[in-house]
Amino acid sequence: MTKAEITADLKRFCGGSFITRVELAKYMGYSSPKCVDQILNGLERINGTRYFCNDVAENVLKFKS
Repeated sequence: MTKAEITADLKRFCGGSFITRVELAKYMGYSSPKCVDQILNGLERINGTRYFCNDVAENVLKFKS
């Protein structure tokens, strides 16, 4: 998958441009949000709990490699 495909899929899943830690965990099939902490590490948070889907998609690709 490309970054654009992951970004579009994340946006469809969460219904907007920003995703929460819990939503990302559900999207990736994890039961605990702690499992996605490594992916979200270092990303800027919006309103304290939301992350920009484009940034998350980039880190998903890095984590996957």
